[in-house]
Amino acid sequence: MKKIFEKLGLSEHITTELTLPKNEFIDKFKEMVDEREKGFFAGSPARPSTGREEFEGKVYENGFRVKRKKKSFEFTINEAVATGNFEQQGDKWVLKTEISGFSRKMIPFYLFIIPFYIVFIYAFLTSPDLDTEYRTYVALILFSSAILMFFLPYILMRNDTQSLKHDLEKEFFYILR
Repeated sequence: MKKIFEKLGLSEHITTELTLPKNEFIDKFKEMVDEREKGFFAGSPARPSTGREEFEGKVYENGFRVKRKKKSFEFTINEAVATGNFEQQGDKWVLKTEISGFSRKMIPFYLFIIPFYIVFIYAFLTSPDLDTEYRTYVALILFSSAILMFFLPYILMRNDTQSLKHDLEKEFFYILR
């Protein structure tokens, strides 16, 4: 499944060689991550950014799990999640990061929309009451909406993955210089 997501552009990998001590990198990266709790009583789960932090999530001693923080008046979804692990290779530390743009929230959407369009197309094609000209217009509208419903979420998830990859590469560059 991971190879399919990679080919579709919904999964990316970043490998970064640390040029400074691991603990110093972790401390600098923690300054960019909002680690507050996102529970029910902690406020809105997608509340906008109020601080300087670029990401929200958790940073641990051996890795991290973050996503881009929603900013005020930003209308993107920000569902891509980056998971990174520190590995020691010889005397150097290497940070291996995987970015996954596919959200499990989309599974029910696709499970609903596929049978909906199958039933709708079947009912449309088997209806004896429609004349040829009307059938052409309805088919054009039906297929246009199906294409939008299937590919628009994919395009948004792919763009979110690319955006998070770009943001992480930029932040890692500034931390390591």
